[in-house]
Amino acid sequence: SHLYKASDEKIAAIMEYETSPLFTEAERAALDLAYKAAQLPNAATQKEFDRLAEHFDEGQIVELVASIALFGYLNRWNDTMATTLEPLANE
Repeated sequence: SHLYKASDEKIAAIMEYETSPLFTEAERAALDLAYKAAQLPNAATQKEFDRLAEHFDEGQIVELVASIALFGYLNRWNDTMATTLEPLANE
């Protein structure tokens, strides 16, 4: 088990989230948005937001976007600065 309560099996299958039975439709919708936003922030279209709205309320969608943006920033910062990660993050 991990800090964010995802199973080892689910984490191992993250790149197959679109077809893996381990992921719910809500998780797929959130991961689709995260994937597109990571590639190019305006790659996310109304289609992705409509799909999110089937599973999440407006406040939850705002929180998802905020989390995606924050981790995108942190990843870019750490990569650019060649930040040494603490041991737990490397596991």
